[in-house]
Amino acid sequence: MCSTLASTVRRTSAVTLLVFGAVLALGACAKKRTETVETQTPEVRDSLRQWPGDTAAMVEGEPFGPPPPALRDTIQLYVAKLHDRTFWTPYGEEQEPSKWWLAAERLGELGAPAIPSLMNTLADPDSFSVMLALYSLLLASQDPRVLARTNGEYVRYQGVVLDSTRNAMHKEIALGWWAKYRGLWEGTSRAVP
Repeated sequence: MCSTLASTVRRTSAVTLLVFGAVLALGACAKKRTETVETQTPEVRDSLRQWPGDTAAMVEGEPFGPPPPALRDTIQLYVAKLHDRTFWTPYGEEQEPSKWWLAAERLGELGAPAIPSLMNTLADPDSFSVMLALYSLLLASQDPRVLARTNGEYVRYQGVVLDSTRNAMHKEIALGWWAKYRGLWEGTSRAVP
């Protein structure tokens, strides 16, 4: 009886260790993927804090300056990733997870400095990239630094944002907002249609 029990425990322990090891490996892979996406260099963090300063010191209509090189490079990296349909992470229910489009979210988090590059992306022929850029604009235009200069006005769409069939309607809204506030980004790249 003891030998049978010991054998069962060894098999169970081996299976448990295999399962536990697999879970740890998957967790490490997921964590590594998240860390490589979410980690910002100290230069980018400092640039975000200093560009263009505290919202309390801002007045409506005061223009932004160009972003520092580290921040500009980060923006360019994420704008390029808008084309990458594999650059996402799951969230929500396990059975039917939703996609968290990482480049779009990061550009939205960067806020004001990303807006001119996002506006440039609206001219892209790839409807998927345009859809993600429109979503990023929704987020970025709600940056407190932008809201302080636009008297609280940000890009507001009607209906579902992450739907490329609505790109034309949403693009028109974004371009209208940009026509009104593009002067806030004096000295930044803004070759927009």
